[in-house]
Amino acid sequence: MPRGRTPSTSDENAIATVAAVRDFLQKTGLSPTALAGKIDVSASAVLRALNADPPAWTPTLKRLDIFVNSQCPTAQAGSNALEHHLRALRGAGSASATAAVLRAVADLLDLEAAG
Repeated sequence: MPRGRTPSTSDENAIATVAAVRDFLQKTGLSPTALAGKIDVSASAVLRALNADPPAWTPTLKRLDIFVNSQCPTAQAGSNALEHHLRALRGAGSASATAAVLRAVADLLDLEAAG
């Protein structure tokens, strides 16, 4: 019989987001400190979000998710990318973050329509 609580959807989202952010950092060569500056949080907040064990769906991780998804809308293909953007939109904490996600979704839809 398993011990502890059953993982929630937010736990799964946090795990997936940490993996996506780490992948983004590796592909772009961006440092966590530079990424922190782009989303207007401290470098230590970004490092805490990426190194938490287990990952937690914190406001910083939500901001990271929104930013990463707004920067690389073509990183995933088809409906999988749209689903990822919608998940990020649900976690958006500000109007500007929501607008960035909506722009990324619009770009993705334009690419799908053209292809």
